[in-house]
Amino acid sequence: MAGIRTLKVGIIGLGFGIRHASTYVGIPQVRIVAMAEPDPTHLPVPFEELCRHYSARPYHDGVEMLENERLDAVSVCTNPALHRPMVEAAARKGVAVLVEKPMAGTVEDCDAMIAACERAGVPLHMEFPMRQLPALVELRRVIDEGKVGRPILVSGEYVGGLRPADHPWIWKMGDGSSPINENTCHIIDTIGFLLRDANRVRAEGGNFTGRGAPTPDGAVCTLHFDSGAVAAVSGGAIATDEMAVRPRLSLYGTEGQAYLEGIHHEFHRLVWARRGGPVVDKDYGGPKTLIYREGPYVAYSLIRPSLANFVDNVLNDRPPVVTGRDGRENVRICLAIVESIRTGKTIELRHPEVRS
Repeated sequence: MAGIRTLKVGIIGLGFGIRHASTYVGIPQVRIVAMAEPDPTHLPVPFEELCRHYSARPYHDGVEMLENERLDAVSVCTNPALHRPMVEAAARKGVAVLVEKPMAGTVEDCDAMIAACERAGVPLHMEFPMRQLPALVELRRVIDEGKVGRPILVSGEYVGGLRPADHPWIWKMGDGSSPINENTCHIIDTIGFLLRDANRVRAEGGNFTGRGAPTPDGAVCTLHFDSGAVAAVSGGAIATDEMAVRPRLSLYGTEGQAYLEGIHHEFHRLVWARRGGPVVDKDYGGPKTLIYREGPYVAYSLIRPSLANFVDNVLNDRPPVVTGRDGRENVRICLAIVESIRTGKTIELRHPEVRS
């Protein structure tokens, strides 16, 4: 799409997609053309009013929107069980796709989305914004330049406060497939970005809060990587709203160590040192709040850099920062964590080719 100055964008699913809309309007190269929402009863304002606010045509069916509109790109923000038909429809129309995490509730749906986009030559971008935060980009550079040596051990924590009654689809296998797949996936992707390929998983956890959910609401797991590095992760949906989400990550290398901390889902501070060297401590500025409101219209600080990157990459024919295959790997690991909790077994992860 090199040469196009304005990206005509559609948004499907306005639960989280309303935050994509309020973010896109701050990107000069974007024009929101249409929005689709199958169940507008949960929106903070009437659906038609919302669409008028963004000068977008309203649809109740995302596939119909993709068939009728001439779009350059689409944000797919429905619950994960609906991602596959929307992505396949976008691929048929040659529309670049941004998929909200998690990619899907099953590996099979991930395979189908990747295959559809590859056959059509359509870029498939995953919305994992952590990788694009300045503190994490800098840590990746520190590792790549060998400043802390080879990573050997990582510990990370990312615990949210989701409630089963508020988001029942999150707890359903094959859809959200548990808060581990829906929310802890952020720290799993972060660790995967730093350590690359995981080859086995062992987890302990359960439904600790007794709120009747059918899938685990808390977990501790260990991951082993092809490089020989190991990681320990705490995650789930057992946090209090009062404390907010406070991600943290410690990394130890053969020649040094690093530490990330944050608030409101974002890493904003990086501290690192090489053995015998100075301590580098930089705060990139954390958000005072996760959500910014313009009346009923909601922006979400975490996704600002990643949506800007998506737009820039599509306009300039650059590859995704986070690919569909990255999204698939994340789903495989998160589902393996749930399976390990269920069976009490170590789950071996292999790296099969995506089935076309």
